[in-house]
Formats: sequence, structure tokens, C-alpha cells
Amino acid sequence: QHAQADKVVDEWLEYTVDWVYSLRTRTDNLRAEMQVLLKHNKKEIRHMELESNSA
Repeated sequence: QHAQADKVVDEWLEYTVDWVYSLRTRTDNLRAEMQVLLKHNKKEIRHMELESNSA
């Protein structure tokens, strides 16, 4: 009975670790996408500022 319970716990832990890992990966991907967008937006804002100052 204990061996069966241990097996269930081990399987659950494996599932949990996989889920946490994939969640963290998804979060990292979203963060990276946001950083790319922010960097792009900063470049565009800087470009617009330079254009407005020269006009």
C-alpha cells in the first residue's frame, strides 16, 4: 500500500515539475516578447522626437 502511494506521489511530482517548468518557460517567452516590443517602441519614440525637434 505504501509503495503504491509512493508511486502516485512520484508521478504527481513529475507532473508538477513539468507543469512548473513549462509555465516558467511561457512566462519567460512573454517577458522576452515584451522587452522586444518595448525596445522597438523606444526606438520609434526616439525617432519621432528627433523628427519633431528638427522640424
